[in-house]
Amino acid sequence: MKSRFILIAALSLFFAASCSVEQSELTLDNMNGTALLTGKVTYDAGSVLEDGGISPANILPASNQTVVVKVSNASYLGDPDMGGYQIFTDTTDAEGMYSIEIPVTETMPVEAEISVVPFKAVWSYDINGEIININDVLYEDLYGATVSVGNKGIVEEDIVMFTSYVPEMELTESHTVSGTVYLPSWTNGQFLQWEPDKTVTNKEFEFQVELIVDKISESGHIRQYSIEYNIKTDNQGEYEQTVKLPADIWENLGNENGEYNARIIIRNKPLAVNDFLNRFQYVDNSWDSQTVSLLYPQIERVLVLDVNDAVLENVIDFNFLYESQLLMRPTDVYGIGLLEKNGKAIKSSNPFNW
Repeated sequence: MKSRFILIAALSLFFAASCSVEQSELTLDNMNGTALLTGKVTYDAGSVLEDGGISPANILPASNQTVVVKVSNASYLGDPDMGGYQIFTDTTDAEGMYSIEIPVTETMPVEAEISVVPFKAVWSYDINGEIININDVLYEDLYGATVSVGNKGIVEEDIVMFTSYVPEMELTESHTVSGTVYLPSWTNGQFLQWEPDKTVTNKEFEFQVELIVDKISESGHIRQYSIEYNIKTDNQGEYEQTVKLPADIWENLGNENGEYNARIIIRNKPLAVNDFLNRFQYVDNSWDSQTVSLLYPQIERVLVLDVNDAVLENVIDFNFLYESQLLMRPTDVYGIGLLEKNGKAIKSSNPFNW
């Protein structure tokens, strides 16, 4: 990573336009030494599920963030009366690492201030065992760091970013979502019977149920909260999950002065099945079968809550009807690409639209 620097000559905290002759004459071209400042930037993303429990801290790398190194002209020249400073920056990589090379004299160390530009990210906290995710929370470098470094010196300085945000929402209401996953299947030689596919028994679908709540302030600012639940269907394709809601959601949802927008999203993890029993029919009307590999892709259902949902017996059904994708060449499937087996002609048929 290459560092870049900007000369900023200032006579006051407000960056006055004029500068002295001494400041304007400061140059780094005649500094033959270099020093390296490096380290890792992380941030505390809050609570996280861990080993069956909840950990209050989740330290993650702060990728793609700006690290700033500031060296005063006074430190460079050894003159406490000298104003202005030099700024060097770098952007952290995917692991939160930064590396900034700065010029120094060969004989005199300098004092360098290292800081990180504030940024916004998700922060999570725990309410009675539920992990609440809040978007766009401000993270700041609360402490910074000042280091002394000389020619050929290498200083490693790690920085942890924190937030001072205080949660504003309590979860005392709830709503239950439930439903059944249906898959197209063959039954007793007849195709496309809409019922749970017996070939995926004991291969449960994994789902994510997510509640997203936009809390709108009087100024119009939107703070987004979300809660994620990871669940599975049973071996009959049925699932159920209770979703926690804000305490005052029904009084402030869907009216002219509503403070909340809320939606429930259910999405599955894709499921690959290698033992789907596909049936095909010969021209003489007899039946045969072939095992094929399928993918049931991710699909998503969204329910936007309104005040009427408060009286729906607290249960909302989400039923899923899946279409499958073939994980093998259609030319290798009887009835689609193969129209003959052991000398017997096969009827052309593609009931699942593979």
